[in-house]
Amino acid sequence: MKGEVIELAIEFTVILLAPIIHNYYLWKIKKVDSSIIQQNIKIFSFFYVLIAIVIGFVLASNNAYANDSYCYSIQNADMKNQCLAFAKRQDSYCYSVQESDSKNRCLALVKNQDSYCYSVQNADMKNHCLAIVKRQDSYCYSVRESDDKNLCLAQVKAQDSYCYSIKSSDIKNQCLAVLK
Repeated sequence: MKGEVIELAIEFTVILLAPIIHNYYLWKIKKVDSSIIQQNIKIFSFFYVLIAIVIGFVLASNNAYANDSYCYSIQNADMKNQCLAFAKRQDSYCYSVQESDSKNRCLALVKNQDSYCYSVQNADMKNHCLAIVKRQDSYCYSVRESDDKNLCLAQVKAQDSYCYSIKSSDIKNQCLAVLK
């Protein structure tokens, strides 16, 4: 994926520089009338502004999908769907989660509504859910399982250093997908 992005960046750079180089050539070498050069600058500046706006929107929306590649290496289907829901911020993935506690936690985190957390029966999952929705790390310290606790702390504190303390590769990938 990175190679394709680099190739596209090089191609667009060449495409965007071509009119500038051409106008410079017309101005310095061909000694074309300055009114034609000014007209070309007006035309191209409009397109450069338009391209800058589009790139801004693409970069702004790209953050939600930038990390989902970690999710696809997760073996457990429920965990993979939760990971995709968190990384893409789309609750539709939560509805594919089979286990009800996991589904409620997923919906709570994606929709940012603690009412789903109170439907979770498992105490560790409920504390993890409440910690993230309420942004309070004190709930994370009530989670007994160390990998889940580190995932919780990483999400609440937004620090990927906790991800590297996780032993389970599926949970570590979920953590990295949400934070990277």
